[in-house]
Amino acid sequence: MDIIASNKLSAYITNTLKAYDSAGRRIHIAAVSAIAHACVHGDTSLLTRLYEGLRTNDQQALRYYIRRNQIILGLGGEQPSNDADTNNEAHARAQVLDFKKGAFTIVRGPNSDEAKAFATMCADRLINPDGEVDKYVLDRNNMAEQATLGDVDALKKLIKLANETDAANDTEKRKSSVSPTIQKFFKDMGTQAEALLKQVTLAEG
Repeated sequence: MDIIASNKLSAYITNTLKAYDSAGRRIHIAAVSAIAHACVHGDTSLLTRLYEGLRTNDQQALRYYIRRNQIILGLGGEQPSNDADTNNEAHARAQVLDFKKGAFTIVRGPNSDEAKAFATMCADRLINPDGEVDKYVLDRNNMAEQATLGDVDALKKLIKLANETDAANDTEKRKSSVSPTIQKFFKDMGTQAEALLKQVTLAEG
């Protein structure tokens, strides 16, 4: 399979939608080609057109597929993490495409390193998935990155919440309106969580 040239992609998508019920691989080729087209030309119209022709569940699969691969780009080629914050940060670093008001949009244009890297990823890797690391667009295990919450993750989240509810840590962009009683409750929990985190970290190390 190869990336479809832009001047042929519109006709290809039309034929793919006609054979949609049994065309999982054609949907994959059309989607990856349309992603590459958007990265190279800054034009998301064909990707949006394909999206509009899909069923609701498959529309969701396409959105998650794009997000997943932008996370992989942001992680330097690694699989999505079990930590949601790590994935979100990676996605923000490498995001080329977004989805707003029923249509795909460009976050970083064709001249950006991120768009060039995503286009290369489409041609070298995604168009012919290995079935293990990379999947077809409509494969259900592309729906979201799996999150496993362990002791360290839970304690870090609690410490972060304790810090955010403490008015002493207010910034220009974020101010706490939590009452003093609740602030003290979270501060005490945060202190205990920090102590537990040290113990857990030492035990795992």
